[in-house]
Amino acid sequence: MKTFTVTIAGNERFDGEAPYTWVVTAPDMATAVNRALAHHALSLTQHLCDLEIDPLHTFEGPPPDDCTYHWNDLRTATPSQPLATTLSKATIRTSTS
Repeated sequence: MKTFTVTIAGNERFDGEAPYTWVVTAPDMATAVNRALAHHALSLTQHLCDLEIDPLHTFEGPPPDDCTYHWNDLRTATPSQPLATTLSKATIRTSTS
């Protein structure tokens, strides 16, 4: 399994809020994007059709140490865990400047 960083903008983008960045483990980029999309939609009760992937901030690997944005670590979550368990284990990370 590889680590991927996936950035998703939902309805909050219309209010000027920054997109959400999720760090997930997956075998490939398509699976990583799907996991992040599903988690984002379910945890923030948004429709998939309202979500947009930010291709400039979606890549293989974790966010760089000097990143200037917050990110949510979902690497401890597994596809077989219930959503409530996954949400309770998600942690918010930020860079140290």
